[in-house]
Amino acid sequence: MLTMTEKLTLAVRPGVSLRAEPEGLVIDAPGWSQTLPVTEAGVSASLAGLTTDRSAEEIARDAVVASGSFGAAMTVQVVLARLQSLGVLEHRVVADGNLRAWLRTAGAMPCAVSRMPDDGQVRTLSPLLIATLADGFVQLESGATHLKVGLIPELFGRLVEEGHGSLPGPVADLLFSAGLLLTPDEAADRRVRQWDPSDAWFHRRVSESRGNDGYGGTYHLAAEFDPLPYDRPAPGASIALPVPDESEPKGAPVIDAIEKRRSFRSFQAGKTTLAQLSQVLYRTVRARQTFPDDHGLDVVDRPYPSGGSIHELDTYLVINDVAGLDPGIYRYAPLRHELDLISADPLARTRLSADAQIPLRAEVPAPIVMIISARFGRLMWKYQGMPYALLTKHVGVLYQTTYLAGEAAGLGVCGIGGTSSTLFAQVTGEHPLDEGPVGMMVLGVADRTEADPWGRP
Repeated sequence: MLTMTEKLTLAVRPGVSLRAEPEGLVIDAPGWSQTLPVTEAGVSASLAGLTTDRSAEEIARDAVVASGSFGAAMTVQVVLARLQSLGVLEHRVVADGNLRAWLRTAGAMPCAVSRMPDDGQVRTLSPLLIATLADGFVQLESGATHLKVGLIPELFGRLVEEGHGSLPGPVADLLFSAGLLLTPDEAADRRVRQWDPSDAWFHRRVSESRGNDGYGGTYHLAAEFDPLPYDRPAPGASIALPVPDESEPKGAPVIDAIEKRRSFRSFQAGKTTLAQLSQVLYRTVRARQTFPDDHGLDVVDRPYPSGGSIHELDTYLVINDVAGLDPGIYRYAPLRHELDLISADPLARTRLSADAQIPLRAEVPAPIVMIISARFGRLMWKYQGMPYALLTKHVGVLYQTTYLAGEAAGLGVCGIGGTSSTLFAQVTGEHPLDEGPVGMMVLGVADRTEADPWGRP
């Protein structure tokens, strides 16, 4: 129930504007614009003024006064429903003229209030809830819906300490509308229990293209920062790699390589060569050419595909047992087809090798540990709303390409699911928000006596 000081209102959400034009009511939103045909000029003018908090009833009354027609009230209801279906409006709880809570979305997703049923059910905060700060409000959301709620810190504190029953009814309705209040049965259901809150939030955030203000290749940072160049200078000594002879057979046909692909966790000592490593790098991650796009961002041609041809992934190699190459930590230079020495410290090499050795339960380090890193700024300078999800797709593509190139070069390969961002930053000196590990593989001449878990010959 509303108290004397509480009021549920509507207003145009931040980032969106409405304007009255002869052809109707024009919506200007980030990345899109639409005109709603409204014949009554008074209705358009009244709705264009939704920058202030007014209830639906007040909006209809103002439209009737402005147009001089009682029919305007019905038109207002139709247009308000359409604006809510497009996520243009946010619902606000105002007390004594102060904004205390809001319900909103982003993009062009519907935003409407659902009253919490008076069914006697106990409801608590969803275990998928994520809380962040947004312009002085605590923003609450989850991966279950596209809606989010903002609370002033005082209300958030009461919610956490005393539950939603301590909040004004309209505020609890906003939380219910956003799927943030669940019954015990709903919270215990498999569809909720199987998700980690961060995974559910991330999935919703990057997979809902209509639910973002800015999604895809918007170049949203172009006005503030220069693009990061693709090429990286060598920090010290470099090792030139042999280039495969293009006149020689290139190894197993692709179908054979695909059918023979398997993961190897055991490798033969002293058998892996620099030529084999060079061939894998040449066939997977070398840069065949590069040039700036029309925004000045270096785009790159490599053997594997990449969104926007940006190729934000780099390759670090921990060398333990490769004939013709000193042990150490190297970074591959794709344009030069060289290895740049990052560190010859045996302790650092041992620690990075152990990061791969432990999940493999291997007795000795693999001949080669390949760490795939991402230079986040290369991708995030252009893409908005989904760049991290995009780079995970790139990692998957590179994994498969490396498996096939390894098979053709006579090397066994095994992909590994996890890495250590902290250890990578310590060894490379790169800030974890600038560059970090996103994949790891081990390579070497395989021990073919290793049993195939699938029983293949």
